[in-house]
Amino acid sequence: MNLRNLLILVNLLISYALYAQTLTFWGMTMSGGVNNGGTIFSTDANGDNHSLKYSFSFNDGSEPEGALLENNGKLYGITNYGGNVSYEPRGVLFEYDPVTAIYTKKYNFDEAIIGYDFIGGLVEAGNGK
Repeated sequence: MNLRNLLILVNLLISYALYAQTLTFWGMTMSGGVNNGGTIFSTDANGDNHSLKYSFSFNDGSEPEGALLENNGKLYGITNYGGNVSYEPRGVLFEYDPVTAIYTKKYNFDEAIIGYDFIGGLVEAGNGK
């Protein structure tokens, strides 16, 4: 094996090792957590190193539904309950930033305008929104 091929092989192995160390899977639970309203959690590629990232509360939305959607480095999802509207709270659209650990409620759902009792999750449109 010549020096050039050896350097390419070493570079590939180092790149693979760095990539494997940074792979993180994200998920949600519908219950549990500090407020028993569900959680956002992460784990590594082996399913080890579980980490609680956010516990949902009623005012910020609770009982998340579906999968998280990643867009521009942030995670988006919906909850079935909670939100702080003056009438029947029916869930929220939320954003979670894994880098800063900031949860932001983007929209309060209500049955009269959008609906409620979600099935599934969000999907990304062809334009990235």
